[in-house]
Amino acid sequence: MPSHPGVPAIAVNVGRVEPPVFSVFDRGQPLQYREDDSHDVLGTWRAIRGSRALTFPGSYPAFWEQLRSWNREVIYARAAKRPGELKEKNNVAGGTAFVDKELSLGTLEKGFERIAAARTPGARAAIAMFVVAEVHPFGDGNGRTARLAMNLALTVAGRMRIIIPTVMRDDYIQSPKKAYQPRRSRRLRPHTQRRSRV
Repeated sequence: MPSHPGVPAIAVNVGRVEPPVFSVFDRGQPLQYREDDSHDVLGTWRAIRGSRALTFPGSYPAFWEQLRSWNREVIYARAAKRPGELKEKNNVAGGTAFVDKELSLGTLEKGFERIAAARTPGARAAIAMFVVAEVHPFGDGNGRTARLAMNLALTVAGRMRIIIPTVMRDDYIQSPKKAYQPRRSRRLRPHTQRRSRV
């Protein structure tokens, strides 16, 4: 086993280990007793892989159609959630009420204007994720759809994708709420601009 100077090589015999999540990708089959979760992971993986050949939508209608396409892929196995269709009822999660279903498309359209006007790939990515996550236009899979939009904005500019690890979930969910706090808004703006140049 090769090693780097100053770092000893350690050989570990793990026998035959098959992490369950990889079997979902390799076989394209859900795990027994975790069918819904497996389908969600597989759908998200397919949506990510399919995004590699895309360009960022240049118009609101193209943006909306791309969001619908991603959402159909992400929750393809949950027909009751109406993949890719506008939400039928207002959604609430953890005490947060999202944009009213009657205002969702108009809010997305105005949000797209901000996305298109962003000066840097990082800003475009952050605004795209924020707009989709805050509008929550679908019955399910909104967070994954929002992160797909964020990562497409980065990928087309040759930037690294952002992965939100499970251990950072609370920070990720709290970030938009903190942006609404007026006294923080002046500090948040320079931080976002500084980060977007990375």
